[in-house]
Amino acid sequence: MTARHRGSEAHEQANTARDRSLDSLAKELATGIVSRPQMLKWMGKALIGAVLFSIPGVAWAAPPSGRGRVPAGEQGCPQAGQSNCRGSCVFLSSDPNNCGACGNICAGGTSCSNGTCLCPTESQTNCGGTCVDLLFDPNNCGTCGNRCPEEDSCVFGTCQRCPESQIECDGICTDISTDQNNCGACGNICTSDIPDRPAVCFAGNCKLL
Repeated sequence: MTARHRGSEAHEQANTARDRSLDSLAKELATGIVSRPQMLKWMGKALIGAVLFSIPGVAWAAPPSGRGRVPAGEQGCPQAGQSNCRGSCVFLSSDPNNCGACGNICAGGTSCSNGTCLCPTESQTNCGGTCVDLLFDPNNCGTCGNRCPEEDSCVFGTCQRCPESQIECDGICTDISTDQNNCGACGNICTSDIPDRPAVCFAGNCKLL
């Protein structure tokens, strides 16, 4: 098939499509679906297109490079480095609701830094969205998910069982019968308001000397 024949065939297809569009437009105008101003506007555009199509050598050109396109990597956002997450432009490096990737939420007291959910202190580790201390957490002892047996405690990252005379207080096996900072119970500190009469823990009770 010659180029001339192909051009003629394309022209006939365009005429057929235009005729069908005019028939549909006439029906819509008769039924009130489109108004007269809308019809005139559409026919003006169709007429311009038909004239341009009939001129030999005229082709529809793509927009110049850099115009009419979204810059690569910016996804239509106003600032460089932003990403479009469900219609909102955010920085994946610092957004706690889209940390590192759209929809990745930093939970459990974590914050987003360089695209990673981090805990507020260096002594804590993010385990499944919760900040824990691997040295003393019985549910994450030494590593995330390492759960100590029910009777054991996590002491400096190792599951240990305290002696019968001791209990675990803040991850440390403690004798609450004599410990001044955990007297009778974890966290019960023996203090004295009387000068020269310090308080001590004796048999689980705070007493003054």
